[in-house]
Amino acid sequence: MIILDIERKLIQNKEIGAHKISEEDIKLLQENKTKMDHQLKLNILQTNNLIKDLPIKIKDEKMKNFLYLFYTNKVLLQEKEELQDFFELSSTIINQKEKQIEDLKGKLKDINVPITSKK
Repeated sequence: MIILDIERKLIQNKEIGAHKISEEDIKLLQENKTKMDHQLKLNILQTNNLIKDLPIKIKDEKMKNFLYLFYTNKVLLQEKEELQDFFELSSTIINQKEKQIEDLKGKLKDINVPITSKK
């Protein structure tokens, strides 16, 4: 996902003190956001129209239940994917922080300062 890739770049660049994200990356992100917002609005309208018509067209109770379960599973799968992306991003942040801690411990050892940890 482009958004998560750019967020990951931001975090990595900030942690290692690199330059900021380029204007091209920001422009690409804004264009993709606009496209995604537009597509989301279209999808919501189409879904709402289908949902309005569906109960009228479907007389079979089993089919209604099946479609409800199918739709629910689809939503849950999307949420699962979003959570996985979030955890990937969190993992990147944690790894960067762990690297910083190890670097600081190494610097402290170099200047012979005893390391104490809170317990």
